[in-house]
Amino acid sequence: MSELLRDTINAAERVIAGEDSTVRDYLERLLDSPGELRSAEDSERIYLAALLDFIGMHDESVRVLRDAPNAMSRNMEGMLAAAHGQHKQARNIFMQALDAATDSPLLRKQILANLAAVSLRAGSINEAEAWIEAAAVAGQAGNPAVDVLIATVRAGIASHREDLPTLRSAAATLEKASKSRLAELGTEHPQALAVVANMASTEIMVARAENSTVRLERAIDVLEVAAFRLAAELGADNPQTKTAIASLAAARAEPAPAERVTSGVTVMRTLPRSIASSTGRQQELVQQEADQARPEKWLAAHNVVVAMAEAGAGADELAANRELWTQATSEYTDERAYRAWAAQDITWGIFNVPERQLDVLGDVRGLDVVELGCGTAYFSAWLARRGARPTGVDVTPAQLESARRCQDRFGIAFPLVEADAADVPLPSGSFDLAISECGASLWCDPARWVPEAARLLRPGGKLVFHTTSILVTVCSPGPDEPADRELLHPQRQTHRLAAPRGGIQFHLGHGEWITILRDSGFVIDALHELYAPPDVPDHPYYALASAAWARQWPAEEIWAAHLAY
Repeated sequence: MSELLRDTINAAERVIAGEDSTVRDYLERLLDSPGELRSAEDSERIYLAALLDFIGMHDESVRVLRDAPNAMSRNMEGMLAAAHGQHKQARNIFMQALDAATDSPLLRKQILANLAAVSLRAGSINEAEAWIEAAAVAGQAGNPAVDVLIATVRAGIASHREDLPTLRSAAATLEKASKSRLAELGTEHPQALAVVANMASTEIMVARAENSTVRLERAIDVLEVAAFRLAAELGADNPQTKTAIASLAAARAEPAPAERVTSGVTVMRTLPRSIASSTGRQQELVQQEADQARPEKWLAAHNVVVAMAEAGAGADELAANRELWTQATSEYTDERAYRAWAAQDITWGIFNVPERQLDVLGDVRGLDVVELGCGTAYFSAWLARRGARPTGVDVTPAQLESARRCQDRFGIAFPLVEADAADVPLPSGSFDLAISECGASLWCDPARWVPEAARLLRPGGKLVFHTTSILVTVCSPGPDEPADRELLHPQRQTHRLAAPRGGIQFHLGHGEWITILRDSGFVIDALHELYAPPDVPDHPYYALASAAWARQWPAEEIWAAHLAY
């Protein structure tokens, strides 16, 4: 790389970083010396063009690419044209790039995917499908950026055709590819925000297709964060910002699923804000919100997107939680399992609130019970002693091995199944009671495990689950730190949290729990907010809250519901 080219790239990077720069001076000198660009590597020219487009110098970025018009440069020029909404021009440029890319299967794969994307944006669904199928079989897989594009186009086609199974499959593929892309970029790269925005836009498609208001509002929140941060960091004229803001405006404008009234309780199904119906006006209002947002909002937004990039969107929560609980088993739960199995009374939570005071479970004699996220299965053992027929389900082999040793020691046998609590390999309608004591209820996405609990239950079957309270969550500095006496987090940003020691937790507000339970066919019977008993000490291992804190505010809660007949 020549010194002048390096200086120009460094100057453009300083603009993105918010520093003063003389990029235009360097660029004019570079463009006046054609030999400088022609002697540069393709990757260097393309990187400079991308930087220039990021900072609003689109015409200059095209000049850089056209100085050496090969297949790679033409492909990049087409991508920039598409990003600026010039679909017909982009298609023509991509066709030229495809004709020139005779000796690079991977580049042809990317160009074909780009042709599919621009066809989809232009509304040519059949053409988009033909191009994307050609892209899928061209070259080899494994390029995260191309894989993200292919999955995104497939999701768009499926959404247009109202093909929910294909849409779900494409969304799952997109999550995996986006995770790889985020790892490749790093969380501080501006493009990471665009990846997150793209994932959220696809999640909105799935949520609407599934008629899931909770999932929809959560995805809109994430898209809002990504769009606002893009506007703050790259400016309103950046094509990535425009795409995210247009998606956000469209998501807000489209009506949410209708309001539903059940058993005297009204569950409001509205988007976060209602705004004017004109698409142009929508984007204008969204941009005004971005412009007027306070600095502290950007800090909160930054934390959400970074957490999502590092461990949220696309992360394999099963693998992360399995790893965490394998470690916890060796540190604490394996040794504690014997004491828990030996206990004669049923208690709830880290402060051992007695069941006899709450009477949540009732008489369990003769009931078929499934414990979702059973861990070492001590709760199932307590129920077995009382005449129930439990089955324990957990995703961590080390936890189940501890449970099996306890079964042998105490002579209490019942099935133990290694499985995701949201995808249990057991027949529908097999159980009378589904239970979770900070198992699936804390460590699995409620949008996944609650419907699965409903599937497993017989009509009228009961669901009882214990989890941490939303209050203790918003008062905690972090998932592994004890609660403070002040609110530290916005409640809408706590749905999915990555714990510092590993693992991913899920925290819903009461309104969200009500909605997702009712959406899954449950009638809510009770909500018990748990306080620490007067004489109980701090927990020796779990730092959720001190006993003193939990005697004043509820650190944990128990929900009881039954499946409608």
